[in-house]
This record gives sequence, structure tokens and C-alpha cells, in this order.
Amino acid sequence: MARRRPRQAEPRRHRVGPVRLSDFEMAAVKIAAARDDMSPRAFAASAAVAVAEGRLVLVPLDRRELLAEFVGARVAINRIASALEAIAVPLDPGRDAELLQHIEDLRARLTPAVRRIEAAADTL
Repeated sequence: MARRRPRQAEPRRHRVGPVRLSDFEMAAVKIAAARDDMSPRAFAASAAVAVAEGRLVLVPLDRRELLAEFVGARVAINRIASALEAIAVPLDPGRDAELLQHIEDLRARLTPAVRRIEAAADTL
């Protein structure tokens, strides 16, 4: 049995609808609603509000793999930066100044790379 959404402090006076769905679309909504333990109507309302408020961003299926690659690249670069930081911590600035400078140069090059990846992902 689907759970009811808790009562809102502010009454809901506006109605959007009726929304008409194909059999396939309704089946998809029912499956998703059941997964979240909601009624189809509550699920549809929740999803519509989340999209409208920008809490949920829709990504076309053909771009999901590309977006996943961008996210993976960003994670990899951040891991490299963290590894460089871990290497730099125990080094002696007096004795290892050249190596520390090299690590700092690499970190400085990674930051714009992350920004370019994020900017490219944002264009999707």
C-alpha cells in the first residue's frame, strides 16, 4: 500500500492536471512510485516539483554515459591531486624543495583541468 505524503503546513490550493499518460508511461510511474513507497499521483507531484525547483536535473539517456565519463574524469583528477598532497606532506621543504615545487606545479595544472571538465559537463 502506498504511503500518504505528510500534511504540509501550507495548504495546497493549486491543481495541475489532469495529466494524461500512455500505458507505458503509467507503468513506469507506477514502478518508480512503488520503489519510493508512494502513490503514482504523489510520485508525479514530487518529481514535478523537484524538477521545477532544480533539485532534480533530467539528463537524456544518450548523454548519461558521456556525463558519467566527465564525472569519472573529475574524480580521477581529484584523486591524483589528493595523492600529490599526501606525497608532499612528509617532505622536508629545505631538502626536497625541488620535488615540492614540482608537486605544486602539477597541482596547479590539475585545477584548471577540473574546471574545464566541469564546464564541459555543464554544457550537456
